[in-house]
Amino acid sequence: GKERTLRGVIGGQEKVRTSANSIPRAKPLGAREPEAEFLEGVEIVELSSRLRSRLGVPREIDGVVIESVAPGSPAGAAGLRPGEVITEVARKPVSSYDEAIEAATASDGGVLLLRVIGANGSRFVAVDLTDV
Repeated sequence: GKERTLRGVIGGQEKVRTSANSIPRAKPLGAREPEAEFLEGVEIVELSSRLRSRLGVPREIDGVVIESVAPGSPAGAAGLRPGEVITEVARKPVSSYDEAIEAATASDGGVLLLRVIGANGSRFVAVDLTDV
């Protein structure tokens, strides 16, 4: 796929990631490389039609899928889990990886509010970035 570089400041630290924007076909969640780290300890991927089907995400819901959450990270402490879909970052709806990164990097670096949808429905999660 096409390689791209993502740059942003999250939690007061500059993040630079290079990633391929294509997601391999026919591999289940957890069997591919995530696009890049979204927050410290959190990796996200685009919500493809295959992931949407596999996770049972309705068509009217847009967002990005949490691929992994590092134990002991601020996001892990806040309760984020792999397989959940992030639909809002800092009260801004997100429907793509780029929108999620843009909204996160525009935050003040204190507490980042995320709206996520998972097996137990929709909820807001506050991730404290001050310890990052």
